[in-house]
Formats: sequence, C-alpha cells, structure tokens
Amino acid sequence: MAQIAADLASRTIIPPLLLSLIFILLALIIGRAYCGFICPLGLLIELFSSFTPHRGRFRFYRLKYYHLIVILILAGFGFYAAQLDPIVSLTRGIGGIRTGAILPSLILATILYLSLLESRFFCRHLCPLGGLFGLLARISILKLRMAECRECYRCEKVCPTGAIEKNRINWSECILCLKCLDSCPDQALSFRTSAQPARVDLSRRNLILAGISSLFLIPILKARGRVIRPPGSIPEELFIKRCLRCGNCIEVCPTSGLRYDHLTFFTPMLVPREGGCERFCTSCGEVCPTGAIRRLPLLEKEFCKIGTAVIDRSRCLAWRRDRSCLICDEACPYGAISFQEGRPIVDPDLCIGCGLCEWRCPLEGRSAIVVHPDGEERKLTGSYRSQKKIEKRKAALEEAEELPEGFIQ
Repeated sequence: MAQIAADLASRTIIPPLLLSLIFILLALIIGRAYCGFICPLGLLIELFSSFTPHRGRFRFYRLKYYHLIVILILAGFGFYAAQLDPIVSLTRGIGGIRTGAILPSLILATILYLSLLESRFFCRHLCPLGGLFGLLARISILKLRMAECRECYRCEKVCPTGAIEKNRINWSECILCLKCLDSCPDQALSFRTSAQPARVDLSRRNLILAGISSLFLIPILKARGRVIRPPGSIPEELFIKRCLRCGNCIEVCPTSGLRYDHLTFFTPMLVPREGGCERFCTSCGEVCPTGAIRRLPLLEKEFCKIGTAVIDRSRCLAWRRDRSCLICDEACPYGAISFQEGRPIVDPDLCIGCGLCEWRCPLEGRSAIVVHPDGEERKLTGSYRSQKKIEKRKAALEEAEELPEGFIQ
C-alpha cells in the first residue's frame, strides 16, 4: 500500500519496493493470504485479540475500502496519505518506543487496544492494505468453499474477521487463517478454483463521500513548515511524496537529532538542539527504502548543505557578557566558525547546517547559535562537492589549526 501511494504521488517507480508486487500476485492467486500468514502487525494484533472473547460486535468493515479510496485519490493528486499502512505503522511505532516519540507509539498502542474490543479490529475495519487485498481476493483463483454443512456454526465462531456468516463465506474478508478448517468436524471446507468474483457491498453515496473527503484533506496535506531535513534529502515537493514515514532514519540516528515533523505527518526533520548531524554518519540515507534521502558517500555528505547557523548575539556569552567561550568553534568540524576579538562569527559559505554547534552550546534552554534551513541544497541527482568548496574549507581548517602566540608549535 505504501509503495502504490508513494509511486502514484511522486509519479515515479521506486525500484526497492518492486518486491512488494509479489504479494499482489499472491493475492490474485489465493486472496488475503498475506494478512493471515505474513503481515507482522497482523500477528501482533492476533496475539492481542486472543485476550478478548468479543467477536462480531462492529459492522464497519467497509471503512477500509473507503480508506483505500481516499489514499488512492489523494495519491492521484500528488499527496502521500498512507500513514496507516500496517508495516509503516508497526516500524514507526516500535521506533517511537525506542526513540521516545509519543505520537507514533500511541498510534500503534491504539491499534493494539482496538483488538481487545474486537478480534482483528484494525484488519477488519481500518487497514487500507487489507482493503486492497480484499478487492483482489474478489477475483482470486483459489477460494475457500463450503459443502454439505450441517450448520454447527463452529467455523463462524472461530473466524477472527467475521468472514463466515450463516454458512456463507465472504472471500473479501477471509484472511485464510485456516481456523475454520481445523474446527469443522465434517471437513466440509476446502480450497477450490473459482471464476466467480466475490461482491464488495459499497454504497454509491459513501463512495462519493469518500471522494469529497479526499478533496477536503488536500489543504491539510499541503501544510509545510521550514524544517531542516536530513542530509541528502531530495527537493521538498518530491520528498514529501516519496517519504513513507517509516521512521527508519529516525531510529538509526546516533545523536537522536532526527525527529518526526507532525505538520507533514511524520516526515523526518533535524532538531539540532536535541542532537546534531554527526560528521562521519551516513545511516539515514542507507536505511531509507525509497530514496527520499539519498545514499550519499561520506565525502559527498560532508559537503551537503542542509542549513546555516546564525548566532543570537543577545544570548551568546562571548557577545553579550564578554566572556570567553569557544565551544561552538570546537564543535564545528568544517571550519565555519572563526573569532574576531574573541567573538564568534559564522561563515555561511562554510557552514553546512549540521547543528553540532547548536547541540553543544552550554546555555540552558534555547541555544545562542541556531541553525535555520536557509541556503539548503536539495538535489535529486548530482554531486554536492565542488573544487571551490574543497579549497575554501581546506584553507579555513588550516587557519584554525594555527596556534596563537605563547603555545609550543
């Protein structure tokens, strides 16, 4: 689901995600087998569902189809909206637990809590991927069939998604968990080939309502903030469409400086006060599954400008209180900070916005040196290195290494 939404929104085919087409083919052969045997979130939900005796209390199973329609419409308009994809929700939620991000963890906890109210609640009513596989299951080659039933209703009682009702099987809702086969005393259930498509009962009124709802969501999804993106991030418009909001980059960030931007629904942003971008780290690009963050070699990453540091002279110890403080200069590995009469100056041409200076600033609360996304370089392809940049940085670092008078050379 995440791949389809990202591909449609960005108008590109993302090669690393093409393997997911295998599951599309599987659904065309045997329906929602992915939901019953492969989905890791489904397994977790199944474990939580085993704690509750409640089954079949809600009748909202059509919601997942309308959810799917909304996602596809918005993707057609160029907006990624598959934030509740099961794999994305699981990885983001687990990563949120490890990194202390409350909202992603809360979403995963809510999904699991709903399974205590009804068996497989998320799978039944909300999962857009389940909706997609449910539609494909209508025309699948193999379908579960029932013959010579004596109406003991044991299969109906054990079905976790309510796909069996009054000895009739709803193929679009069946996740092929095979619990019904184990419970049937007469072995009346079996898989057979079938050319007859299943029916998904969707009202025309609700389809129109889903379309209208999609249009109302567009202004919300257009919201943009001036945030600092990870190094190697592609241009913003395409970045927003291609990013899966999986949280992989946030989880691997060694300084915990990458956080979720809630304004753009869980895309990553760098918060330098929480942690700067380490000079020798390229992890975020290495784990990005869609290329929203480019996989840059270290020599390229060191010249990728993501912002510019600005000194707040009203807070800086050296500027305001005339005290000696060299911490921002010591933290900068690129020679972008120099001192004039004991006061720090930032060279915007040398600063790449890594935020190590802001992270290390000794002031409590807001730092005296703050990074803004001004001057950021965002390229879909091509190099960030240039001979001019290399020569200027080399000269700045050589000058910084010169010891003042009174020190032994």
